[in-house]
Amino acid sequence: MNVDLTFLAFEIGVCLVLAVIVLFHVGQQGGLSAIPFTLNTIPAGGDITVGIVLAVLSYIGFETAAALGEETRDPHRNIPRAVFGSMLVVGLFYVFMAYVGTVGYGINHMVTGYANDAAPFDTIGRHYSGPFLVVLIDLVGVLSFFGAALAIINAGARIMYTVGRDGLFPRWTAWLHPLRRTPVGSVAALCVFGLLIGLMLGFVMTPIVAFGFLGTLDALFVLIIYALVCIASIRFFWRKRRSHFSVLRHGIIPALGSLLILGIFCLLVIAPAPPPLNLIPFILIAWLLLGIGMMFVLRGKIA
Repeated sequence: MNVDLTFLAFEIGVCLVLAVIVLFHVGQQGGLSAIPFTLNTIPAGGDITVGIVLAVLSYIGFETAAALGEETRDPHRNIPRAVFGSMLVVGLFYVFMAYVGTVGYGINHMVTGYANDAAPFDTIGRHYSGPFLVVLIDLVGVLSFFGAALAIINAGARIMYTVGRDGLFPRWTAWLHPLRRTPVGSVAALCVFGLLIGLMLGFVMTPIVAFGFLGTLDALFVLIIYALVCIASIRFFWRKRRSHFSVLRHGIIPALGSLLILGIFCLLVIAPAPPPLNLIPFILIAWLLLGIGMMFVLRGKIA
């Protein structure tokens, strides 16, 4: 966590320096506007569905602080602070940098240029700044991927450890480091699994296509989880905590969240993505059916 936070501070600092430079130059040319926040000016060839999926992919992860609850001092106070704090800070930062990227690259070049650019902020940095800042921007890109992987393993390993501790995964997934008490078995399993899947898909699809495939799959899986959490919130507070039930917090907001997620999936069905992304809905259905089947098997086993 300390390594991740150090990288995060460095990354945000470099991004803010670039943002100030871009906004200053674009502002001098009269290029600052609110057009990127409207839907009626989506460029020809633009795909709002892909944009939504990529936005979700960038944003997921704020909730993973909850996975560290067993290792946190005063978790009932600090975990909600971490979840809501990261949701607000990172959310505002992403919106701000997305705006900087749009006006910096040029609104009319988002489909023809930005969408096909493997490193768009490198391109923006070369256009508006010197080589030293470009090197820092590239370094930020590398560190951000490493930091994201570290955060995913941190949270995922805790979940895998808990499931293994309950006897639903092999016992070695619940193996703890004898001194630091961290889930070494689960950490190793996630690293090996991620390495094998990443290399295999990278060779089959090329790295950029594989990243888009796995990223889209990840975003849609998490959206399903968010929808289930929304439904569970309504159900839990209505049935178990009726005295604490709030029409706005536990009724309207989670219902709107579920409808919004349903709308995203409807857009995916109406406008299917090109291969291999068009296979993702079938993978989602197969994975959900497998999960439902395992749920009934494990429920019978526990009973």
